Amino acid sequence: MKGSACMAPGTSAPPSPATPRGRAGEHASDGVSRYGAYVRDSAFEPQADDDQAVELAVFAWHRATPPVMVPGYVRRHPRICAAWLERSDWDGSLLAMAGPVIGQPTPLRCLRAGGDRGMWPDWPAEWSFSAGRDIWHEPGSENLARGPYLLCTASLRFTIPPGHLLAPPPLSALAAAPGLIVDSCRAAVEVIVAELNRVAGPVIDRIDARDGA
Repeated sequence: MKGSACMAPGTSAPPSPATPRGRAGEHASDGVSRYGAYVRDSAFEPQADDDQAVELAVFAWHRATPPVMVPGYVRRHPRICAAWLERSDWDGSLLAMAGPVIGQPTPLRCLRAGGDRGMWPDWPAEWSFSAGRDIWHEPGSENLARGPYLLCTASLRFTIPPGHLLAPPPLSALAAAPGLIVDSCRAAVEVIVAELNRVAGPVIDRIDARDGA
């Protein structure tokens, strides 16, 4: 499972930092495509003329991921607990964030929680046969009733080069062919996933090597 944070639709390999899922129509409200239904459920209305590729990327990603689409069109690597995009209010570029789960660093291991609470536990995890590895998850109410947790994450923040982004078709074309926006969003998500994997993949590999995943 090297070099990726997300997986894209139609991929059969294990998840990278991010991967789009397949285009199957089961459970789709329009009987054709779940992602297509979520895209058509909201209007793409760019606010500027000079950075519509950024606006399309943000729109496509938000429609493809929780909390809008659950489960998301994009499948994340088990270590990635969050991944989002937004337009920079500084220069209009596309900002990306990926938040990988990391094990407690050495200074925090075996740290007592105070009183009779014992040690601060790390992320709870359960074995996943489909992923072939432990999957980390947020401690639930039952876990927290038993004691506190010390959970560590990293935060990768970077820009996606504008030359990598896809410009949307003209609004007149989108109005004439409603399905065109779905194809444009799928293509935009593929580009974002590739860039997330390029940047975050090596970091995930290094974390896995350190934590023995």
